[in-house]
Amino acid sequence: MVFRERSLDEIDASTGEPLNEDRFLLRRARLRFDARYSHALGRVELDLNSVRGLEVRPFEVTAALGWSASGPLRRLTDDTELGVARDEPPRELSVLGSIGLFRIPFGFDAREAPTRRPLLERTRVVRALLPGQRDFGLGFDAEYRVFRLSAALMNGSPIGDAGSRAVDFTARKDVVGRVGVDVGLGARWRVQAGFSGLYGSGLHLGTAATKDELSWQDGNEDGLVEVSELGVVAGTPATPSRAFDHFALGADARLRVALPLLGELTLRAELIRAQNLDRAIEPADPVATGRNLRELGWLVGVAQELTPLGQLAAQYESYDPDADARGERGAALVPRDSRYGTWSLSGSLRLPPLRVMAQYDHQHNALGRGPNGEPASLADDALTLRAELAF
Repeated sequence: MVFRERSLDEIDASTGEPLNEDRFLLRRARLRFDARYSHALGRVELDLNSVRGLEVRPFEVTAALGWSASGPLRRLTDDTELGVARDEPPRELSVLGSIGLFRIPFGFDAREAPTRRPLLERTRVVRALLPGQRDFGLGFDAEYRVFRLSAALMNGSPIGDAGSRAVDFTARKDVVGRVGVDVGLGARWRVQAGFSGLYGSGLHLGTAATKDELSWQDGNEDGLVEVSELGVVAGTPATPSRAFDHFALGADARLRVALPLLGELTLRAELIRAQNLDRAIEPADPVATGRNLRELGWLVGVAQELTPLGQLAAQYESYDPDADARGERGAALVPRDSRYGTWSLSGSLRLPPLRVMAQYDHQHNALGRGPNGEPASLADDALTLRAELAF
């Protein structure tokens, strides 16, 4: 990252992590092995990065069985449910069952391959609700002509950069899926749209019991213990952990138009409404707050290829982690705007197998305070340069 307004030459006192974000880093490097034997498919993909120190970890480990009326399935790829190339004719019927660690089938931004995404990273709402792109579970995918179906029974602990331990805290699993269409309208137009849903549970962590404690406050500062300076801090009983429900509903659409001379024009939009599902930006805990937390996020974007050698893209995204947020103004409790908004402008140069990207993000949030004490946007703009190599 070349520039980040909130970057400081300091450390976070609670975690010991550096607050400097102006640095060189390995954002992701992937090494993948695919295999197919008759109707059996498999993948092992490793991820290497230096986002929070050097890490080597599994990204996908999947075993699957599939069948297609049009012939054997091809190997699994990044941007399609069944691994069928999008320039192939529609299949009569294809089905695939899988088990292991794989992408969460929700919307398009959550599972889009980084090398195909016109912007650098996933949107804030997706990073909040699904901190990682993948989870352990059982999955089922099906295609019939223009129709697409993806469904999965998953742990509900997305694995990503937010430091997930890949541990499921509740016995109940998350049910997640997407149903959609992929329609070609002539030689130049293509429409992809779908609806997604997620239902599962989160966990409010309980607390251990504490003992009574004796405290001493040297009121007269004479260094001597007096009975009047002694006090007792009462212990607290243990509290049990409690599960709570969370859910999300989403709608997404993409329109692709092949323009003469220039290349493909892509218009994209996605809307997500959720409850008690934020797991990374402002983690939702309805047991602690005493009420449900409603989340709402959406994006609109456009990307235009400038011949096969380049692309320009623009996007606006909005995320509200608590639609019912309140704040104090004097003695009154008034509604508070907790939304995050980001304008992103991106340009890329392609010299296969190399892609060089530059992106500027203008951030709006409610994290700062003005000179008069009123809520204000905390300066958080960023400029990022990235080089990608795919082979």
